[in-house]
Amino acid sequence: MPPQPGPANGLAELPDPALAVPVADLRDGTTIDQVLLVTEKEKRMGQSGKFYGHLQFRDKSGEISGRLWDKVELIFPRFEAGHFVRVRAEVKTFNNRLQLNVGRIDPVDEARVNLSEFLPHTRKSVAALEARLREIAGGLRSEPLRALLFAFLDDVEFMAVFKKVPAAKRNHHAWVGGLLEHVVSLSEAALRITGWYRFLDADLVLAGVFFHDLGKVRELAVDRMPEYTDEGRLVGHISIGVQLATERAMKLPGFPAPLLLALQHIILSHHGELAFGSPVLPQTPEAVAVAFLDNLDAKLSAFEQLLLDHQGVPGNWTSYTNIFSRPLFRGVDPAADAERRAAWTAPPGPAGPPTPSKASAPAPAPAPAHTRQPRAAPPGEERKGKDGASLFG
Repeated sequence: MPPQPGPANGLAELPDPALAVPVADLRDGTTIDQVLLVTEKEKRMGQSGKFYGHLQFRDKSGEISGRLWDKVELIFPRFEAGHFVRVRAEVKTFNNRLQLNVGRIDPVDEARVNLSEFLPHTRKSVAALEARLREIAGGLRSEPLRALLFAFLDDVEFMAVFKKVPAAKRNHHAWVGGLLEHVVSLSEAALRITGWYRFLDADLVLAGVFFHDLGKVRELAVDRMPEYTDEGRLVGHISIGVQLATERAMKLPGFPAPLLLALQHIILSHHGELAFGSPVLPQTPEAVAVAFLDNLDAKLSAFEQLLLDHQGVPGNWTSYTNIFSRPLFRGVDPAADAERRAAWTAPPGPAGPPTPSKASAPAPAPAPAHTRQPRAAPPGEERKGKDGASLFG
């Protein structure tokens, strides 16, 4: 059906919300008439030389691209990215991915829209994630690092933002609570890695995990979709993170200067490559560990989301994806693949060795201020020799 102008007042009536289908549940061949959030809007030229509208829509369950083929010049000026619109469209499969062929699109009265229905949110419990992060932080044996982490964890105003912002604008953990989820996921992985590579300073790795993306609290803002702040565009989360860590550390009496330097280096180098935005390359084992763990968690989170986005799409492969620069294999058995996806999105079981729970910054530990700490040997192996001495004071 050809697109038509909206009502005389410029705003469409809201369709029955009970008939709305979550984006994640859309299937090829179905039609929709529902409110969606526009996250991208771009006029492009097709191979025929005719302009068409490239669109990206979302609700809290997921995202889907759309195409407006006719009357682009008439329709496009009536809404912008970040606006809520009533979309009437047919769901089609194109390049192994679902897409909306938009027949009509009209802006709606945003005061009547429930924003919570359109903001993607972590599937995990924010309260449980925060409790686990405090538990891990409380298990640090370095008194300076423990105190520094709890200087943030006990800051109610800071944590309100930390628990809300995404870890990225797109690609991975790009939802409310995404940064908290990303940090806890990395922390769980770091506990396992440092338990195996026992020459690593586990406390420094865990502190680096906490701080590596901390600047996102000021780089990104969440209103109806993740957007960069002015500070985020001009300064960036790496520099902001170093600033936040340094300012708090300087307020803690006697915080070791070499330890702060080691932490600053992890933050500055965590993108792993100069081409990826880090001003320096990782040059300590802890910095190498954090950089690779960060990349691993980001890539696997993105892969999981791709599988979820392709539910209901025929074929064994995903569409081309920018974060991987290639299509990805979904599996040969759709039913088994769906079962695997369901298992992957289930709440995680017990993870890692238990650490003592702390409600606030714990009392000073008997260990030196900053020493590479011994970790339990793997089964069947006994630790030999003497544990490494402090590297950072």
